[in-house]
Order: sequence, then structure tokens, then C-alpha cells
Amino acid sequence: ARINEFDYIEVMACPGGCIGGGGEPIPTTDAIRKARTAAMIEIDKDSAVREAHKNQGVIKALKGLNAKGTKTEHGVLHTSYIKRR
Repeated sequence: ARINEFDYIEVMACPGGCIGGGGEPIPTTDAIRKARTAAMIEIDKDSAVREAHKNQGVIKALKGLNAKGTKTEHGVLHTSYIKRR
């Protein structure tokens, strides 16, 4: 698969997978974050693929990024932020 076949790639690098972070309803509380975390753990435990590096879709995407003539993983998967008002 080629990276341009995907709408987006989500990376959960924050402790707890950014529960209560970007894309989540705001405002939130510690109790809400703990409940969301518990729900995600419950859902995840029955998943066939639980680790991104073992997900065949991820493996194909990364191979496409490293193919000759394509952008590098770093150039495609890393971003920067601009402070806005």
C-alpha cells in the first residue's frame, strides 16, 4: 500500500494514548479520562492485532514509504506545530 491511499495515520504517543487530548470531547476531568482509558483497555483486549508494528496495514504503509522514489518515513509521519491565538 502507498501512503497516499490513506486519509490519515493516527499515532498515539502520549501516556494513555492521549485520552482527553486532541479529538476528544473537551472539557474533561481525571475521572472521565480514567473511564475512557478503562473502556479502551476493555475493547483492546479482544482485538486480533494489538500492536501497531504487527499490523499488516502498518507494515505495508511503512514499506511503501521506504520504497525507492518515495518520501521518507520521517518526512511523511512527523509534523510541526504553529502557535495560534
